[in-house]
Amino acid sequence: MACFLCANPNGEIHQRGGDMVWSVNCSLCGAYDITFTLAEDINANRPDFQILLPFVTAHLRQTSAAGLASPTLTTDNYRAAASGHMNTPVPVKLRKVLEYLGSRSSFPGDVVAVDPDAHPLFDVVQSGHLGFLLDTLVARGHVRRIGQTALGHPTWMVTAEGLEQLAPSGTGGTPGNVFVAMAFEADMNAAYDAAIHPAVVNDCGLTITHVGRVQYNDSINDVILTGLRAAQVVVADVTHQRNGVYFEGGSAMGLGRIVIWMCREDDLVNVHFDTRQYNHIVWTAHADLRTKLRDRIRGTVSVAAKMA
Repeated sequence: MACFLCANPNGEIHQRGGDMVWSVNCSLCGAYDITFTLAEDINANRPDFQILLPFVTAHLRQTSAAGLASPTLTTDNYRAAASGHMNTPVPVKLRKVLEYLGSRSSFPGDVVAVDPDAHPLFDVVQSGHLGFLLDTLVARGHVRRIGQTALGHPTWMVTAEGLEQLAPSGTGGTPGNVFVAMAFEADMNAAYDAAIHPAVVNDCGLTITHVGRVQYNDSINDVILTGLRAAQVVVADVTHQRNGVYFEGGSAMGLGRIVIWMCREDDLVNVHFDTRQYNHIVWTAHADLRTKLRDRIRGTVSVAAKMA
């Protein structure tokens, strides 16, 4: 039995317990579950689904790559799964490919290969389109083709110019100052106390500003805008989907600040389309959040040598 989405005949497929659901593990699509009803509909009417299926694959593969739980595709949600990947701008796709290569380079000058089944990670319909993106990165001087693997797959190296593109600009603001944007909810206050504040202050030796924890006489909008201008880094946790957090994160990006997007795993499906392409820290428990935020800050900001 082949994968219901990409027709890969080598995937692992079995019925999930006593449910009317197939569990699939595919090298192209990743791990996912699909109801019998949707699977039968796709098999019987594949031409009607053909436009959407590559983008459903992109959603599933990126979910698997992020280490999230396997989603269950149904007749009610497969279109929504595809929608977030259908209109990705070419500059965003180029950035995704460059980040993929960069993440696999332990040191500058490392030679890395691109998995031939990797194109769904970049919202690309077919592997040939990935070649166009790689050629564009070569033309821009961000990537250099080196050779090929024993299997004949091209190998690549991210150039110094490419590494500069991957480095956050972080222009302006007070070095070492972090501004936190988040919902004013009891569970988020607990996350701030147990994870966000310790990660920023104790683990990275930086200063932190959270308007919910400061005294002020002016308008809260003035306090927020002042805090954003003063920040080198803005941590924007969109859990609970507050418009104000999106506004603060977007304003920080407009100011050229480093923005670290975050969301609790159970609310990730609700993240706004306009920010989905950014690499969110997806967290569950407080310990998980503290570790991931600490590592992200250390990876993007020059912090004091006192870090452990």
